Amino acid sequence: MANVVKNGKKLGRVIRRYRNAIPIEEFSKWEDLIRTKVRGCGLYALYRDEYLMYVGLATKSIRTRIRDHMGDPKKPFTHFSVFLVTGSKTAARTRRIRDLEALLLNVIKPRPDWNRSKTHFVAAKKLQITELTNGLAPDAVQAA
Repeated sequence: MANVVKNGKKLGRVIRRYRNAIPIEEFSKWEDLIRTKVRGCGLYALYRDEYLMYVGLATKSIRTRIRDHMGDPKKPFTHFSVFLVTGSKTAARTRRIRDLEALLLNVIKPRPDWNRSKTHFVAAKKLQITELTNGLAPDAVQAA
């Protein structure tokens, strides 16, 4: 499927670049590339062998976040994955990153061992059954 282009920009993408299961021993080979692509912002995952231990977000630098985790003896991990998120405006990219992390942590069961805090969607509202009127969504009722 071809990317949609508008005003010289590709639309519809959320993840610009990614790489799965990079051995921690190879971090130094990847860190500059991670930093330079999309300002190194997005999501990352830490694994112990093939077991997912942590899903994190980085609105400034994935490279720095992974390096911080490498220095924490309580979090021994063997591999990491990176998912660099698109967005030319910092605020929009940050909201997208936070929503993606919330989505992953709401879907992944069981929750990764090192993810303890609750994560919420940015400005999203939970669907409520009270929004239905006679089986129709409120917008459909007004249009009828």
